[in-house]
Amino acid sequence: MKLAVAVIAAALAFAAPAAASNVTNPKMPKPDSHRIAPPTSLGGISLGDELKASEKAWGGRGFCGTNVLPDNCFWGDFYDSLDGRAEIQAPGGIVDWVQISWSGCCGKRDMPEVRKGVANFHTKKGIRLGSKLSEVGKAYPNATKIKHNRSGRIQAYKISDGESALIFGGGHFVSYITLYED
Repeated sequence: MKLAVAVIAAALAFAAPAAASNVTNPKMPKPDSHRIAPPTSLGGISLGDELKASEKAWGGRGFCGTNVLPDNCFWGDFYDSLDGRAEIQAPGGIVDWVQISWSGCCGKRDMPEVRKGVANFHTKKGIRLGSKLSEVGKAYPNATKIKHNRSGRIQAYKISDGESALIFGGGHFVSYITLYED
């Protein structure tokens, strides 16, 4: 009997962290649309949308309402976005910021190895996480260049309509795409 109790306790001890990690690190969203429409929407979510509807549009399994981020929902690993991360910020339940990001780098031939969960998000012109940052400038020649203060290199491109803006940023490759109020 003691052995059975010990086996059950051990099984629960191993299962608890795994179950907890699924809650705190939900899989990347699976929206109906992975389309990024500069500068108005990212993955089918626009500024001013309701958080509950946005979370549902992204698969309804985000981790929301933590003590640290009470008005946010996120997908992916909060602390390590090697596989990708997505986040919606919505003070008062209304979306005012959306971001997808990836902090990985390069695999074979120095090409980015962006995981499928976030690589599916793309613009009509094919820009996505892992695209070369220079490709953003070519695809959107009217985008505002944001330069690094010291080096002068372009670190992001901003596309805006005066109400909302979308930034594609990173180093050599696009590592984050953010939709926010302009």
